[in-house]
Amino acid sequence: MSYQGQVEDTGERGLTSGERTTGANLTGKVADGLHYLAESLDRKVSEMEGQMRDESSAIVHYGHRAAEALERSADYIRDADLQKIRNDVEEGVRRSPGRSLLIAAAAGFVLGAILRKR
Repeated sequence: MSYQGQVEDTGERGLTSGERTTGANLTGKVADGLHYLAESLDRKVSEMEGQMRDESSAIVHYGHRAAEALERSADYIRDADLQKIRNDVEEGVRRSPGRSLLIAAAAGFVLGAILRKR
């Protein structure tokens, strides 16, 4: 069966123009959500910074680092195309499947907590 004219030839694992449009909308929303999460985390950690004792400075440090990592992730998702993100994720899962499961579980936990509060 031929689908000529309906699907652009983008390679073996290519995406249709509709999938790219949907993907662009989705990646924009994900990037916005990560940016919001990074700002919220950074703001909360900064508020805690003034209230914590010196022995808790490591928590503040890692909180700021986590916020920076979320911001970098938001920028990556916003700037990369869906196919590149897909390829990068697949490669990362192949190299470190256990780590990938832990990251997915942590992300699900964080997103669940955020969605529960709304």
